[in-house]
Amino acid sequence: MHDIYGNLSGVKVFVAGNQWFVIEDLISKLGKVLVETLPPGVVMKQVMGEQVKIGNLVIDVKPDVVSLPPSMINQVSDLVKNKIDYVENEVVLATNVQLKDVCDLMGLKIALPNPENEGIGQIFREVYEETCGDYVSLRERSYVTKVHHRETPKLMREGMVDAGVVWKTEAIKWGFRSVGTGRKGKLSFALTKWSGKEAEEVMNFLLSEDSKKVYERYGFKWIA
Repeated sequence: MHDIYGNLSGVKVFVAGNQWFVIEDLISKLGKVLVETLPPGVVMKQVMGEQVKIGNLVIDVKPDVVSLPPSMINQVSDLVKNKIDYVENEVVLATNVQLKDVCDLMGLKIALPNPENEGIGQIFREVYEETCGDYVSLRERSYVTKVHHRETPKLMREGMVDAGVVWKTEAIKWGFRSVGTGRKGKLSFALTKWSGKEAEEVMNFLLSEDSKKVYERYGFKWIA
């Protein structure tokens, strides 16, 4: 199953899904953990105690360590502790065609992340409204991802869309050319208030020099 890694009885580490390829490199060094790489809106709801259903599997446990955009961490500030911003990443438009800028989308098929459950979707909506104009009309003629913007590369490779909003690190990972928006997003680690000593050790490793090297290899800017 994609996006679920490790041992059910391990430390619960739930991270925003755009780090899945980093987690694949780090998982063997984290010890006994259960790691999720789901959309940040879903992870935030899990911190609040909501269940997640994937197929016939119901995940009804709460995380011990979380990674979310700072704005989402702040929304659950009464449930977390030891928040630290650790990476920065630029929102880009990955594309198979030549584009002048992010407004040069007339006549193209576009994949947009849903701003209701993804920070990247919120950021791009703000950029487009400030720079280009009417986001609503763009959304109406675009494909809005159903679960996560990681649907985008498959759509692009199959020719279903010409361009899609992703993080710079993902464009690098997937080998797409990209047009920058100039807008960056951050991620923060935090411990939940019910987490124990083992969770602290996992978070310490995630903030270590070894972890930093993996993040930087994929194009994340380390800011911790």
